[in-house]
Amino acid sequence: MNVATMRRACLRVTHHRATRRREWDYDGVNENTILDLPVGGAGQPDVPVIVHFDRNAFVYVIDRRNGRVLSATPFQELNWADSVNLATGIPHVREDKRTWADKWTRNICPNALGAKNHPPTAWSKYPCEIQPP
Repeated sequence: MNVATMRRACLRVTHHRATRRREWDYDGVNENTILDLPVGGAGQPDVPVIVHFDRNAFVYVIDRRNGRVLSATPFQELNWADSVNLATGIPHVREDKRTWADKWTRNICPNALGAKNHPPTAWSKYPCEIQPP
């Protein structure tokens, strides 16, 4: 996933690639939803974020100001990774689900299509919720 935040001069501030090594073809080309959310909880000031439902089955909440991954939570069944390191944004990949030219890897979830494909994500301010298709 390439996430680019633009300033007035239209310069890229940051980017994030959700799935390294392209082993499963979770290429993360889906839309980014740009929101201002109270990330610290109710009563906290809104933070400008990008919410991205990736094909790798994690929903990423990324601070638009600096590219920091604030949250990476599974939104669908997955078994190729256990979690995402929020400091680096890199998923912790399960070794038994890595793909190799000389080894047959079975039961990788999500499948080859990924957890989310083309239909766009829906956002509703009242009640505050975001839904993948």
